[in-house]
Amino acid sequence: MRTVRFLMLPAALMVTATTAQAGVPGNYYVSASAGYNAAEDQDLTRNTQNFKAKLGDNVAFTGAVGYKYHEKERGRFRTEFELGYRQNDVDSSSLNGVTQTTSGDEKVYSGMVNGYYDFSRMHKKIVPYIGAGVGVAHVKVNDVRMGTTTADDDSTNFAWQVMAGVDYKVTPKTAVYVDGRYFSVVDPKFSATGGTGDLDGEYDAFTVSAGVKYDF
Repeated sequence: MRTVRFLMLPAALMVTATTAQAGVPGNYYVSASAGYNAAEDQDLTRNTQNFKAKLGDNVAFTGAVGYKYHEKERGRFRTEFELGYRQNDVDSSSLNGVTQTTSGDEKVYSGMVNGYYDFSRMHKKIVPYIGAGVGVAHVKVNDVRMGTTTADDDSTNFAWQVMAGVDYKVTPKTAVYVDGRYFSVVDPKFSATGGTGDLDGEYDAFTVSAGVKYDF
C-alpha cells in the first residue's frame, strides 16, 4: 500500500495543471510503451566501504494518461501522469576495487508528471517532441548479494527524467512512437548486512521505447 500511495502523489499535480487550463480546447489521450532499459553502474557507499555494482540491461514499461492543449503556431503543449516499471539484474560488483560474488536484482516503480512540447506543425504525420518530468520512484533491491553484504530493502525518493521522441500518426486518433529518455532516482538508501549504517546509492538509466497513443 505504501508504494501505491507514493506513486499516486504526482497525479494530484497533473489534475491541478489540467484544471488550471480549463476551457482551453484540446483532448485527452492514453499511451503505453515497452522498451530496452540500460542502467548505469551504481556507486553504493557505507562508511569506508565503496561498492560498485554493474547492472545488466533489461526491460521497461510505461502507461500514461494525458491532455493535449490547443495547437499554436508551431505546435502544442501536453501534460500527462505516467506510471513506469524498470528491472535490472545485478550482474557483478566490487568492494574497494576487489571483485565480489554477486547476485540479485533491482526493480523500480515510478509515478511521474511529465510536460511535453509537440512540434505538430512540422509535418502532417510525423511529430517530433521533447519533454521533462518529475515525480517519485520506489526502488526495490531484491536479495542483492555483494560478497558478505546483502541488501533486501526498498527506498522511495524524488525522481526526474528528460525525453525526446517522434510520433507517427497512423490514423487521426492513433499514433505509434519511439522515444529515448534519461531517468534518475535521487539518493536511494538501503539497509544491508555486513556492516553498520545504510548503503547510499543511486539509480540512473537510459531507456529506448516504442509505444502507441490513442486520442479521445
